[in-house]
Amino acid sequence: FQRPTTKALSAEEGIMEHLAKATIYALMFFELVEDDVLDPDTALRLSESIIGELEDSTDEEKSELFRVCRKLAEKERNGLNREEVVAFLEGFNESYLPNY
Repeated sequence: FQRPTTKALSAEEGIMEHLAKATIYALMFFELVEDDVLDPDTALRLSESIIGELEDSTDEEKSELFRVCRKLAEKERNGLNREEVVAFLEGFNESYLPNY
């Protein structure tokens, strides 16, 4: 029996993946949080500030963000399969960086 080979992430790639996950989870929280937990205007302002930073990202950084998003969507579909989470992850590119 042979284990499938997987590419080990370099330290830089690992950091990028963790930062991408943190960014995605933050934006997902602001998008999906109930209005009685966080004021919608506050959630929008916080999302817009993150999106402003993402717009200044390099193409390589944006590609990594979208790769991680696809990975998280696949993991969600194979796990808890929460419809709103899958929809958020699958629509991330169009919703947050439509011009990329």
